[in-house]
Parts: sequence; structure tokens; C-alpha cells
Amino acid sequence: MPHLHASHFRNAWQQIQFSKMVRILSSLRKVSKFVVFSAALVSILLLTRSSMRYKPLTFQEAVLKYSDQENRIFLATVDSSYVEMAFNLYLTSFLPFNISNFLFMGADSKACQMLDDNGPIQCFSYDFNETEGNISSSYGSPGFRRKTHYKTQVILDALRLGHTVVIVDLDIVFFRNPLEHFPCGHCDIQIQSDVSEGNTGFYMARPTNASIRLHEKALELGGNNSGISNQKAIDRTMESMIRRKTINQTTLNAGKFPCGFTYFEKKKIMFLGDGTCKDCVLLHNNWIVSQEAKIYRFKENGMWQVDSEGYYSDPTRKYLTYDNPIDFGRNLTLGRETEALKTALYMGHLLNRTLILPTFHCHGCKYEACRNKKKACALNTFYKIAVFDKYFKDGYREHVFLSHPKVPESVKNRQSPTFLIASEESVALKIEDPVEGKTLVPKNTKKGATESELISWFRGTYGDHSVLRFHSLYGAVFPSDNTEFLKKIKSALKVTDYRQY
Repeated sequence: MPHLHASHFRNAWQQIQFSKMVRILSSLRKVSKFVVFSAALVSILLLTRSSMRYKPLTFQEAVLKYSDQENRIFLATVDSSYVEMAFNLYLTSFLPFNISNFLFMGADSKACQMLDDNGPIQCFSYDFNETEGNISSSYGSPGFRRKTHYKTQVILDALRLGHTVVIVDLDIVFFRNPLEHFPCGHCDIQIQSDVSEGNTGFYMARPTNASIRLHEKALELGGNNSGISNQKAIDRTMESMIRRKTINQTTLNAGKFPCGFTYFEKKKIMFLGDGTCKDCVLLHNNWIVSQEAKIYRFKENGMWQVDSEGYYSDPTRKYLTYDNPIDFGRNLTLGRETEALKTALYMGHLLNRTLILPTFHCHGCKYEACRNKKKACALNTFYKIAVFDKYFKDGYREHVFLSHPKVPESVKNRQSPTFLIASEESVALKIEDPVEGKTLVPKNTKKGATESELISWFRGTYGDHSVLRFHSLYGAVFPSDNTEFLKKIKSALKVTDYRQY
């Protein structure tokens, strides 16, 4: 049977019994002649309280406990591989808007415990018998399709109990409380647009006979066809019911409830500051493949608040960053900027510093997000983030990292002047000495700075800076002979496109 994670919630009946116990024992104390009574009372209460804590609620009790006065509740399914994403939804969406009528639904045995480690955050362990909860399932995979049907099941269960459900995928960020912006008070279903179909990652279902029938049929359809996701099952069933006029459905305004295509691509948003959406109620960060890529895009847009292991707030970590100021044209730019990226990763490894990514020129990108006003692209435009993270997850930060409010001022205020490592290439490119910066000249300007020179400069003379800034890294460093690390870099850079297909 499904059960509520023990560390979060208590059974209402037990709470009543606990209160009764307090009153009874307190009255006994007045007539007791035992000196040790107070200590005994404390012990009994603690034992009673402890035993209460570990009796789970049923699904019905949990939904009733966390629904609002109008029996409305936000539900979000999570397995242990997506806990960080769930925590970000809580930090960016539920917490800022004082939304308390929500419940995470743990799809495996570990998800709720892991959320508890970050919280505690209200989470119900639903017995899906999921054996791949620790595997991040990418869009289109068999695991992804199977897990999406969990949403249909929990919605159906809540609808049968008479509750209005708002299902929320974990890759969503609220800009407002959505409950105040659903336009149709009598509709069975109000669903987000995914351009050509409804998006089952965000919709409201009222507890009507039509809604219940929709989810029953969709669950049956998905169970009989492992090749479709719950979105396809819901949409196909809903289209059939609309044709027969047996359901009242509306599609939410795409401008107010944008999917990833509408928000990032149509609005040409690549980085924090590229654009705004004053009318947006929320953003659904889909239309990009892999959890790693979604998280990276959240980060580049200032929408990631998870600070695991001091990702943002560590005051002692040191960084380096650089720019790609020269456009070498469509055919050469990516190659030159990739070599600079390799150099920066090598320098970060050598100097024990974390790389803050630069922007890249957008040559070759066919998507509208790449046509932003700054004509600047992020790493996911060209390289697969899931693969890059496999090798360098803790070795880099997003381009807008220093704009994040959780980064300590002590880090932001201890940035170096802009360094230029002089080379024959910098001369050929007519790169001038940086204004208010410093040019460092290696012994061999043809081959670039050596390891010993880099260590002498940036662990020694200029090593106290929290952030080392470089004008550029074209031909700046002598190629490393560390074959193992070079092999790691090569493996990390797997070419893809903006959507990470």
C-alpha cells in the first residue's frame, strides 16, 4: 500500500491520543506522591511522540491533509534521480509564493528520504515498485514513457477522492501562483499547450465524471501500449472525448503558460537578461533533452536555487574565466573556441580552479534562441551537457554564475584585473593590451605559457584572487602532455545541437 514518508507527517488520530495522554498524566501529577513522576512523564511523552512519528498516513489522509480549503492540491511525481529538480521546484515555486497545498509523490523507496535530507519537504511514498528510480530517464526512452504514467495514476486517485488536481512537472518554475490564473471555472481540464498538443506536464483536472473517465481510459491505453507516454495517452483520449462532446477542455494561453519552445526559442532567450515575460505565470523547461541540460539551462537563466555542497555559496572556492571576443567566421569559429575551452579546462585542472564558462558565437545553430540580441550562445548549443557533466560536473559553472545572489560578495569582489597571456597568435590577431589589465609574457611566445609559468603566476603572484579573468585564450598556453587529462577532455565534448537530440 502507498504510504506517507514517516519523517514528515503524523496520523491525526495519534495526535488526538497524544493530547489526551498529556492531559491525563498532567492531572495525575497533582495527586502523585512519587518524586520521579516528572521524569517519567517526560519519558512517556517522548516515547509516545516517537512512536507516533513513524506511523504512515494513507494516500487519502495525505491528500486531505495538504489540500487547501477548496480541495485543490498540486501534485508532482519524483524518483530518486530527480530529487534535485524537485527541490528546485520547491525553492523557486512553492516556497516564494507561500504555496502549502502541494505534495511530492515518491516513485521509488528513496525519493522521499532524499527530499527529507534537503528539507524536510512533504512527500508521499507511492508504491510504484519502480526499480530504475536512480536512473535519469531521458525524453523518449522506455523508462521515461513508463514513469510518465505514474502521473496519470496519482491524478486519478486524487480525483476519485473528490480533489481538484494541478499536476506539475519538476522542470517548471512559477512566476506567480497558478491557482489565481486558471481562466475556466467550469472546465474539466485546463492544460498547457505544447505547440501541437496538450502538455501533461502542467494541467488542472477537476473531480468530474469526465475527468475521471479521461484518466481511466488514458491509463488503460498506456498500459496496453508501452510505446506511448502519458501525454500521448491523455491527448488521444481527450481528442476522442472532445469529438464526442463528453468533456469540457480548454488549452491555457501559451503566452502566459509557455513551454520551453515558446519561452526560450520564440522569445530568443539564451541567458539571464536576454528577455522578460511580464505576463508569464510559469515556465516549463521542456523541448530540450536530458535532466542535465534542463538544469544547465535553468542555471544560465538564473532559475536554479539548489546550493548543494556550496555550489554557489562556497566562499573558499576559486575560479577562472575568459572571453571569446573574436568572430573567426562560420567555418573556423567553433574550432577556435573549442580549443580555447580545452585550454581553460586544463588551466582549471592545473590551478585547482573552477571554470566559469564564456559565451560562444552561434554559427551553425538553426534554433531561434541562438538569434538573441547579444548573438551569444551557451555550451549546450554545441555540446551534450549530459556527457560533459559525466567528466566535469564539478569543474565548471554557468556563464552567469557571478550574478547569482547566493555567490558570496567576498568572491565577487576579489576578481583579478583582466590578464592577457601574450603570444604570437595574440599579436597576429592584433589583440591589444587590456585596459586596466595586465599582459603576461611567457618565455616562448610562439608556443605559449608553460605549466611552470602558469603555476608561478596564478598560484603565486596572482593566486589570492577568487576569480582570475582572462581576455582570451587563443594560443596562450603550451599544449599539455598530460595524455590522460586530454583524453578526458576529448571524451567530454560530444557534439550535438541546442535541443540536445
